[in-house]
Parts: sequence; C-alpha cells; structure tokens
Amino acid sequence: MAASTVAGLAALGLGVGVAPAASAATTGPGIQIDGVLGDGLTWAGALENTGGLDVPSSFLFWCIQSGYISPDLPVNSAGQLQDPELAYAITTHQDEADKLTRAALGAWVHLSWDMGTDEVTADERRASWEQVLRADYPRVWDKVNELKAEAAKYAGGYTATGQVDLADDGRTGTFTGVGVKSRAGHYVPGLKLFLDTGSDAVVWDANGERTMTVDSSTAGAAFGLHTTAARAKVTASVTAEGLPATTLEVGDPGIAKIQAVAAASRPVSVSHTADAKNLRLDFQPVVTTKVKEKVIEQGESLIDTVQVATDGDSWLDVDGKPVDVVFTGTAYRAGDVPVGTPADEVPADAQVIDTATITADGPGTFEADFGAASEAGMVTFVWQVVDTEEVQGDAASYIRSDWSDSYGLADETTSVRHQIDVNTSASFRETKSGLYLVDDMWVDGFPDDHGDFAGGAGFDADVKQLDQTLYFFPEGAEIADDNLDAATTIGSIDVPAVDGFRPTTGSNDFKVVTETDDDGNEVKVPGTYVFVTHFAGDDRVAPFTSSVTDTTEQLVVTPESSGFTVTTEAKSSGDVVVGDEATVYDEYTATGTLPEGATIDFELYSWDSDGAPVCTEPVLSTDDKTALAKSGRSSDLVITKVAEDTTYGFVEVVTGADGTELYRGECGVAAETIVPTAAADDTPAVPADSPAGGGELAQTGANTLPAVGAAVLLTAAGLGLLLWRRRQSA
Repeated sequence: MAASTVAGLAALGLGVGVAPAASAATTGPGIQIDGVLGDGLTWAGALENTGGLDVPSSFLFWCIQSGYISPDLPVNSAGQLQDPELAYAITTHQDEADKLTRAALGAWVHLSWDMGTDEVTADERRASWEQVLRADYPRVWDKVNELKAEAAKYAGGYTATGQVDLADDGRTGTFTGVGVKSRAGHYVPGLKLFLDTGSDAVVWDANGERTMTVDSSTAGAAFGLHTTAARAKVTASVTAEGLPATTLEVGDPGIAKIQAVAAASRPVSVSHTADAKNLRLDFQPVVTTKVKEKVIEQGESLIDTVQVATDGDSWLDVDGKPVDVVFTGTAYRAGDVPVGTPADEVPADAQVIDTATITADGPGTFEADFGAASEAGMVTFVWQVVDTEEVQGDAASYIRSDWSDSYGLADETTSVRHQIDVNTSASFRETKSGLYLVDDMWVDGFPDDHGDFAGGAGFDADVKQLDQTLYFFPEGAEIADDNLDAATTIGSIDVPAVDGFRPTTGSNDFKVVTETDDDGNEVKVPGTYVFVTHFAGDDRVAPFTSSVTDTTEQLVVTPESSGFTVTTEAKSSGDVVVGDEATVYDEYTATGTLPEGATIDFELYSWDSDGAPVCTEPVLSTDDKTALAKSGRSSDLVITKVAEDTTYGFVEVVTGADGTELYRGECGVAAETIVPTAAADDTPAVPADSPAGGGELAQTGANTLPAVGAAVLLTAAGLGLLLWRRRQSA
C-alpha cells in the first residue's frame, strides 16, 4: 500500500452489511451471499453514491467491510488504495446492469480489501469470502477470475504510443504504432484517440485536416500524413481520455455510524508526442574524417581532420543564406589494441575522453582539437549530426535525420604510446675464467599483451625485443650520453619487451677487459662499465634509452688491490622491546683477499620508524679496531632503554693499516636493521643469538650485491686492482 493509501485498513473501523446502524442503500442487481457472516446475509453488489468521495457522481460505491461494526468505533477513513486491476474492472464494468457482473465486482472488493471487524481480522474475513464463493457460488467465483484476467491484460498505468516514419520522398509520412498500451504492454481497445500533426502545414491523409479522432484497437494503428508546404515539421501526437485510474478512493458515505466505502478513482488521460520529423528537401550533412597523426605521445594533442559534405542535395540555402550545421565529435578510449571490426553503435561501456564541435555553413576541411592525451592506449573518434533544435537551432527543421559514422574506424584511430620505465642494478661475478658483469632488470609500462599484437588498422606490429648493451669507458673518459664515442662496446643481448623482473641478465661477452702489464701479468684495465637499456619503440610503445650517468648501472675498476666482500647481519640477545634494555651485535663474513692490517668496527644508528634511514651520528659504536678476519662479530652494544617508534641499524666500517677508511656499509640495509616490538606482558621469549628485533624479525641473508645491492668489492691500497661499485654516499 503506497504512502497515500489508507494506513492500516484494519484500524479504520469501517463496515457494511448487517449492522446495528443504518446502512447505505444497495443499488442495481447483485446477490445476497450466505455463509460469510455465519448468521446472516451480506451483499455482493453496488451501493448508492451518497457523496463524500472525490469521484464522478455516476460512479458507484462498494462495501469494504462485511459484518457488524462496533457502535463505539467511529468511522475515520480517507485516502486511496493502490489496485490497478480492480480499479480497471470497476471503471469498465460498473455500468453493466448484470447481476453476475455486479456480484463479482462486489465480491472482488471484499476478497482484496475487506478489513474485518473488531472481532474478525481482515485475513479471516477475506478467506471466508473465498471459501464460500468457491463452495457455494462457483459462477460468481468464475466471474471474478474472468474479470481479473481481463484486468491483468488491460489495467494501467497507461502509455500512449506512436512514431512518425518518413517516406523516401521526404514529403510524406506515416504515424505508426498509434494507440494506448496497458501496464502489461497490450493495446487497449475501445478508446477514443485524438490525433494532431502539430502543424497546420501537415494534414492527415484520411480527412485533410490537422486533427482527427479515431477508435483504438487491440493493435497499434497507422495513419498517413503529408505536408502542404515546401518544408514543415511534424510533431504528431495522440491523446486518450477517460482511462481507468490505478487507485480506489476510500471514505465516509456521509451517514452517521455507517461503514466506509470504496469507489474507483477519477479517470485519467494520457498523451504522447512523437519525435519531431521534418518534411522537406533531402538535406543530409555528413563528414569524412581521418586522424591527423596515427601515433602520438602522452601530453600531445588529439587532433582529428574533418571533411564536411552532404549526402543527397547540395548544401541548403534558406532565404539566400547557407544553413549552419553543428557536427559533434567524441573521442573514446578503445583499449590497448585497435577495434577489430568497426561498429555502428558505440559500446555502452566505452569511456569518453572529450568532445568537440564544428559549425559549418558549407563543405570544407576542418581540424578538431580534443585536448592533450593524458593516458596511453588507442583512441578512436566518432562524429555525428544530432538533428534536434537544442543542437542545431533552426537548422534542425531542414536536416533529413540524425547521422553518425562508425565506432573503431581505422582512419579514425590514434595510438597514444605507452611510456616504459626500466630500473636496473649491475654487479660483478667472479669466475675461474675471470670477472664478468651481470644486470638485474625491472621493466614496467608495456601493455599486458605486448609482443602479441601483429599489426592492423594502419599500425605496425609490436617490436618484441629491447636490447641491453655493456659499454666500457676507459679511466679518465667523461661518462656522458654524448660521449659514447669514447666508450668501447663490450657486447649486447636481446631481452623480451615485456614487463617483469629479469635477474642477472648477462652474456659471455660481458667480461672485464684485461691487458698484459710490463711484467707479463694479465691485469684488469681500469675504467667504468655501464649497462644501457634501449628500446627502439613501436606504434604502441615509445622509444626508451637509459642514461650512462645512471650510477646503479656503473661498475668501476680502479688500479688498487684484489677485492674483498663483507656480508653482515644484525642480531640481538633476546627481544628488543620498547622501554626495555637490549643487547645487540653485528655478525660479518669477509670473502676475497683481505687487506693486510685492516680492522673492522661497527656503528649503531637510530631513526624514526616512519622516516627514511638516517646515519649521521651513531648512538653507539664498538671502536675496538678488531682485525678483519674471514668471519667474526662485534662486541655487544647495550641499548639502555629502547626508544618508541624508532628503528636501529648497524653500519660496518673497514679501516686500512694506515688509518684510511677502506669501506663503510650502507645505511638502512634490511639485514642490518633492528625493529623493536611494543612492550607486552605476554611477549614470548626469543632465544639468544636470534636475528635482531622481536615480533618483526630483521631480514636475513648476505648483504651482497645480487641480494640487496649493498655489498661492495673492496681492497687495501697499493696492492693491485680495486673493484667497487659507484653509489651515493650515506
């Protein structure tokens, strides 16, 4: 029941039938039903219209309560009941002076809306009506169902229908599908339909007039029309009045202590005006378009070239002036590959980038700018002529119809190229045959299907490889992109042009250059090795070349001693808990040729947990000058009170025999980081010599170049060659 419906029918206190007070008079034929009340008859039929309801005086009233009403229960009812089928049946059949029809209508009201009494619920009373009708009054029951079937087909709400179809000559047309449809979608017969062409210059073929009245049928009708002028707009409309409402009115019939009654609400009307069409000369503006550039970069303008023409007669002049026509273009994102087969309709999920308009007063060539391309992918353009006054103004009355080109045309598709990014980290690899170089690569930005596109719609196939080239700049040469002529190409390999991580990219050619010294020994030539990643580019992805100045891609060989590697890992004796004292230390492993007389010490730093690692002033340090060995550990460092929201980290320092700092570890390396845990009474104990931290363990593993990019090959001075990695200082 809608908000306007009488709230809580059972609480209205309404009744009819046998009652201690006066009852509304019955009218016309009907049937007295025995068995519903148990001790008396109740009326199945209409009541006199005694006023009090907002309905036509010719409409009959119908009882909505059978049984005795309480003498102390006042009548208080007003509102509407939402029941399209019953409202249709009453409005349509209440004037039929047929006993069975009237009885069926009265019974239907009780079956659907009887509200019961102060002693019998509404559900009980309605069930009693159904039981008695089924058992003792089958003809009434069948008639109810017959009326229901008809109402289900023809009840409202109603919709008037009709559209104008123009003939090829542009001067005649047909108003088709004319009628009124019910809620169930059936044309309603027996109605008077008022038709109007909407223009004195357009008349109906049947009577030569602008308007006429016709009868509706169970199918949509068609009516011919034509213009009597050179140009005219037809806005054909259909109107129907006197349709059954979808509600019943409920109210007091105006007799003291008498039951409330229901009646069908006032009839309604519906109308429909078809889309405007123009009876005129054959003027249809169209365009032929082609993108200005097939391939552009992100940030460049999306520009379409538009050739305006007409399909049919020449450009139309009105009163000696050419008609202005507005063309609307829309740029759509079309994914990472061109549309396979152009479509007449734009997909419902197509994403609009921007629109542009061109106003032309005759054939010509124009350029439309859709703004800067902000995202990579295919962009396709669709142009249309929208034949409405809102868009075209007065010109709409002269244009034949809407027009649009297809979605996904090859000439109307531009590729906005993807931009890739390559992150790399180079390192040495010592082998029995010499020192080699490898590169870890992280590639991002390619389309997911890159390498699979074989070309089409005017675009070339994907370039499937990027190349990784190793250059060698001799010591003293400037390392710059414009100084590659000074470098030697060591070798180059192809790498699949797809996203992903490619560890230890290498080649047999990627080997450190050696020479024979004056003593006949093979020595490494000092200088800088640089990996350069290059992608030639294709129609979907822009070219890319990394810079030789990228320090993560540089590996340096200098005239020092043979190298060594230090790997470290921070540990703690038990948990490192905020607020408690904690004992921490650092373990290390050294490989390679160790500098004679070198020592190692350890510094402990701290920084905000939410910030970047900062290693400027140590909070603790060993300062033991312990001789560098193949493996070892620092002395214990005691943090007297572990700070909150603080991360700790070790940095190892190797010093040569002459006091020169040969190597300083990297700040913030994961394996060297100690992450305290919050204080808790039930924190489980952690065995001594465990990795640093409590609930969040420090990462373990060698602090080497291939693992975390922090290990460095180092040497003591004056003993040969030093191999090291160029990096930013901490």
